Amino acid sequence: MTNLEIIVMSAFAALVLLAAFFAFRQARNEKTAVQRYAALKGWTYFGSDHPSLPGVLREMYPDTRYDLFNVVQIAWPPQSMFFFQYRQRLRARSTSNGFGCIAEPTARFVEPPVQISPRVPVLEELVGDKVEVGSEEFRKHFTVTCDQRGMAHTVLNENVQTILLKHYAQADYYLNIEITGNRVKVSSFWARNQTEWERLINLTGNLRDAIQ
Repeated sequence: MTNLEIIVMSAFAALVLLAAFFAFRQARNEKTAVQRYAALKGWTYFGSDHPSLPGVLREMYPDTRYDLFNVVQIAWPPQSMFFFQYRQRLRARSTSNGFGCIAEPTARFVEPPVQISPRVPVLEELVGDKVEVGSEEFRKHFTVTCDQRGMAHTVLNENVQTILLKHYAQADYYLNIEITGNRVKVSSFWARNQTEWERLINLTGNLRDAIQ
């Protein structure tokens, strides 16, 4: 092995160790921040070990694996909500990570699922099962997908649209909303601080309460 090869391998090993160090420090800081946030709100922090949330996610997404971190159970009557950090894997391929929130039960059982995301004009042309529902202002900002337009139209009542447009005006970052069965799930890679967590949680609970 030449001196150049030794230098290259040493530099690569140093970069790997440095990346691992920063990932560990970020994970530790996020854990501390979520613990403090939960304590401030009087909610229960479970870390990576919650008795029922993994089963909820398996029921919602049988083909997807979720690695969970910093799980918090939130008191939001009539039933608790879950706030959590996740790494999502579809089969053997890593797909995404971020923070999410699940609320149940909705007043209406929603099947097939209704998915809502902020509108991205170029990318939305690639979206399958897209349906045109809601007001002109709502359609300007959001893309909706569902196998049945009638179900999407029913779920996206005036109150739901108002809640989503209000959130969009306050926090213009990408998020995913899925309403399926009797649950609402909202997730985003960009929700990275207490203010954004608060918006994510409030959005999820308000959507659950607005679905009729």
